[in-house]
Amino acid sequence: FKVEDWSNPIMAICSTTSNKRLTASEVQVGADGFLYTQTGYQVSRYTLNHLHSPVNYLEKNNNILADSISNDMYIQGAAFAGIGTKGFAVSRNGNMAFQDRHGIALYDTTGKLLKDLIVSPMLITAAALRFDPAGFLYVGGGRCYPTSMNTPVNYSSETSYLNATGVIAKFDVTSVNKGGFTSSQVNNALTVYTNAGIGPYSADPGNSCICRSPRFDIDAFGRLFVPNGISGKVRVVDNTNNLLMEFGDYGNADSKGSDSYIPLFMPMTAAATDDYIYVSDDVNVRLIRVKIDYVLDNIPTFLGTLSVNRLGTKLEKKHAYILTATPNPFNPICAISVDMSTNHYVTQQNAEHITLAIYSADGRLIRILADGLNQTGKFIWDGRDMRNQIATAGLYVVRFSAGQQITSKKIVLAK
Repeated sequence: FKVEDWSNPIMAICSTTSNKRLTASEVQVGADGFLYTQTGYQVSRYTLNHLHSPVNYLEKNNNILADSISNDMYIQGAAFAGIGTKGFAVSRNGNMAFQDRHGIALYDTTGKLLKDLIVSPMLITAAALRFDPAGFLYVGGGRCYPTSMNTPVNYSSETSYLNATGVIAKFDVTSVNKGGFTSSQVNNALTVYTNAGIGPYSADPGNSCICRSPRFDIDAFGRLFVPNGISGKVRVVDNTNNLLMEFGDYGNADSKGSDSYIPLFMPMTAAATDDYIYVSDDVNVRLIRVKIDYVLDNIPTFLGTLSVNRLGTKLEKKHAYILTATPNPFNPICAISVDMSTNHYVTQQNAEHITLAIYSADGRLIRILADGLNQTGKFIWDGRDMRNQIATAGLYVVRFSAGQQITSKKIVLAK
């Protein structure tokens, strides 16, 4: 199902251009702007139009990624590993990560196994995967509860919370991680988000039995949006594990809410755009949209300074990137320049990959102008989307990322 008009929020059935109902056990909107669905052992790709058109893979004559991997134990495990579906993730370059009880594996767009990322140990309850814009993989660790976890007030002795809540960890997919999750620690992770507290996950019989595992999200700035169906709250955590905010109060299906009261019973999924957080409340059987009000508007050009790395690794001195766009407003061509200016600190391993993309005001990917290593200079946007269709007039956001640096600028396509 989908909601296309939030002024009249109706859950509409997703249908294809051939008038067939779209069914799936898992869905992902990739960084390329396409809709990915998982049904059984196959993953299919579609457009995000009102009627979803199949988008064929370049190496194949169809939109289905299945024939070369359908018998692989990782995909079988991803489809169902004993305790609910495990989820999958689509990276910016189209690679996909799948999870089963044995670990996590990375596949390319042809269905070829690239590498085993996390092979041992792996909790059977672990589920939920996301890639960030820099290409790092985030994994919900199931019932992994380190001693440093930030336990909410009044839940420190609540066994239903402690036995079913887990941690989120960040991994580097460029190397094979001979480690994973145990019940109390994470091995070989870049960052362990102890302020996240994702849940609930199924535990031993008698502790908790959940048919569906939770799902979290990461926005373009690396912020994590994490639900917990036991506490009935959603947490927002920045990329260095600082708790930014928490919201949600008890509410049943007829609770309407207000600016100061967001009613939730069992939030199991959280997703975010620049301006909204979307939460599925599984017990109340409804989808809630929460408006984000920023103290600081971080859409215009933003240059942060990172003086130390919380993991203690060495930092390399780099230049900050300045984004300009002329003319602005424009029609139909805008020249976008990426230049380097004042000294800036970024982590050495993240600074090489450059991405320049156009987004709509509501966070949809419109066009990728650059995606590769060390690309700077001048780029031209002709006002067309990835399907070569003319974009509608209005506000757009140019977003440039280099590793963990993200710089954005508003542009206006005039009528």
